[in-house]
Amino acid sequence: MLSSLIRLHPSSLKPAKDETEEDIFSSSLGALFTDDQVNQHGGPGSRVMYRSSRFGDIELQLPEPVKEEERGLFAHYVWNAGVLLAELIGRGKGGFRGEVEVELGVNGEIKAGARERNAAEKVTGVERGSVAEASREKLQRDFEEYSWSVKGERVLELGAGPGSGLVSLSCALAGAEWVTSTDHPTLSILSTIQSNIVANLTPARLASLSLPDPPPIQVLGHLWGTEELVEPHMLNRETMVAFSAPSPQYLSAKLGYVHGWSYTRVVSADTLWMAREHVNLLKSIDLFLADGGRAWIVAGFHTGRAKVVGFFEEVEAYEGRDEGGFEVERRWEVDVDGEVRAWDGERVEGVVERKRWCVVAVLKRRERRIA
Repeated sequence: MLSSLIRLHPSSLKPAKDETEEDIFSSSLGALFTDDQVNQHGGPGSRVMYRSSRFGDIELQLPEPVKEEERGLFAHYVWNAGVLLAELIGRGKGGFRGEVEVELGVNGEIKAGARERNAAEKVTGVERGSVAEASREKLQRDFEEYSWSVKGERVLELGAGPGSGLVSLSCALAGAEWVTSTDHPTLSILSTIQSNIVANLTPARLASLSLPDPPPIQVLGHLWGTEELVEPHMLNRETMVAFSAPSPQYLSAKLGYVHGWSYTRVVSADTLWMAREHVNLLKSIDLFLADGGRAWIVAGFHTGRAKVVGFFEEVEAYEGRDEGGFEVERRWEVDVDGEVRAWDGERVEGVVERKRWCVVAVLKRRERRIA
């Protein structure tokens, strides 16, 4: 289901001039191995189309890495974790299991006809009417009934680059009070996020969603674990000045910086693959998340379940400001078709199977210790 929402823009069907053999091979895996789930979309400098169930087509330009270290950030792909989080926020709820699935032609066009997924028949090894089936259905309902609405919320995205701003865009279109989209302070990444926001927050789209005014939204560079937020034009003023000048009023540095502990929602997709950054990610959540707020974390298992498990171990050990720290309020495993199963840190699965699944977690602050 998730992969059916993403397709290459017609202009990107031909290989980019600097696309490597590795890039071409990665983008062709779904055609070569039909049982293999595609969990990354696009490539350096390409354009992709995301068909939102609520907002329609969103066109995303992906960044063109300039240096090898930029390439190592893997922001030149859209990952399924970001598509899943964008879809949850767009819908405002977690249920899309059993819905009609869009079918695409060889050139990415929407084909007539669809098929209904029979979710109950997909569950292997679970007998109908059994306690296990009842437990799984309860877990499914729990996920589907959880509210992913950001209407009126102050939202910060950490690591917006791997989706080129898709999750931040979805928050803005879903009625957030304001949105701050952040990623590594790299010019190619931040300028791409910024241009995608400008291109997709059009008057026509806003009018169709009954949004009279565009939501305040800004794009800033941020290194996890620090207190610094950097405006893109500060990275390279000569390069950015021509781009920044025509930006709409809602994408303006005049908004000023939002102080720490001010965001009611902190969102982050596919940011757990760097184990060395887990503590720094938690420090940034700790710095910006308001009391009573929630952090939504979605991540794939494509780099191994151990890294995801390691993050949740750091969550348990982390003691933030006032020795409060965080606790996992909710946690599910969700596959590309909306199937839900319980979190299991010791689950053993093959590479093909684990690429189908993401962990979806809700973090909240623990009660602070009273001296």
